[in-house]
Amino acid sequence: MSSPTMPERFLEPERPTLSELAVGQSGLVMVTEIFVDTDRSTYLNPEALVFGVDAPETFKVRVEREPEGFVLHLSRIPYSFSANDLGDRGKAALLPVIRIVSGD
Repeated sequence: MSSPTMPERFLEPERPTLSELAVGQSGLVMVTEIFVDTDRSTYLNPEALVFGVDAPETFKVRVEREPEGFVLHLSRIPYSFSANDLGDRGKAALLPVIRIVSGD
């Protein structure tokens, strides 16, 4: 006996990763995809899945890709980040944030 197939309307759409986000596009990423070094420089996981800006914002932060790099919008998030020594190898595998918009 075969299992019924899930109707397509109930399936999550395929999502691009941050490294696939085109210049001028924006979306939401999970806060767990943000990394802060001990010097407070901030990075993003290039493999982070990008959710549409209409997705629920719980545990997500808006990012925007500009020609120079990524902008992080932190104005409405109620959490804080831990700074950790990412090391040169760790930073090389991540995408640097060029600007943080905090709303204060």
